[in-house]
Amino acid sequence: MSQSRYLCETWQGFIQQLSHDISHGYYYYNYYRLDERRRNKLSRIDETIITLFETNKSKDVRYRHRKANKANYFYLRYDLMVVILRSEGEETDMKRLEQKFKDIRKQPLELHLGNELTLKLHFTATEGLTIHFTKTCYRELKTKFTELLEKRQTEQVKYWFNALNGIPSYAGIIEHKRMLLTYILKAQKRHGIALKRADFRLTMRRKIYRVFKETEDD
Repeated sequence: MSQSRYLCETWQGFIQQLSHDISHGYYYYNYYRLDERRRNKLSRIDETIITLFETNKSKDVRYRHRKANKANYFYLRYDLMVVILRSEGEETDMKRLEQKFKDIRKQPLELHLGNELTLKLHFTATEGLTIHFTKTCYRELKTKFTELLEKRQTEQVKYWFNALNGIPSYAGIIEHKRMLLTYILKAQKRHGIALKRADFRLTMRRKIYRVFKETEDD
């Protein structure tokens, strides 16, 4: 992967690449969402970050840095979502040392993706990287289904649950979808609704997305 390619086509691809890089030792992150007013400055922002953190290094240069115990960086952006990743290793550049990075092994990364959807990326020594809904997001989804069931809107219940399959099927997401489906099937009985397991799709196979937008340099 050439890091001249940093611009992600979809939020799903953004998360997919984040997962890949974190799982390969880039545990430190600096994540933020740019204000809409800065959209016309995105190219300049990209250039500044790439230059400051030297994220367009070739694989062989990254390898030599790693062997010399020097930090490497990756840069990813999807729309206004920006993340800079750093590996283990020594850093001597003062401008880079001034930047504040969090360790995903200690501070999970939360991504707000709109439409009340927020995912949490969390790394543990036993499970590696896990991705799931945040507690708030899960509770809001549960409330949504509760309200739809109370209104006996069965088609909307099926629609919104099946729509969750558009979220990449990481293990944590699958587990949360199972919990929501169990809740729906139990709760519908209290309202005298005739829903059954076959009415719902539970996708467990994770789709692989093309990550980067093609550019004139590709």
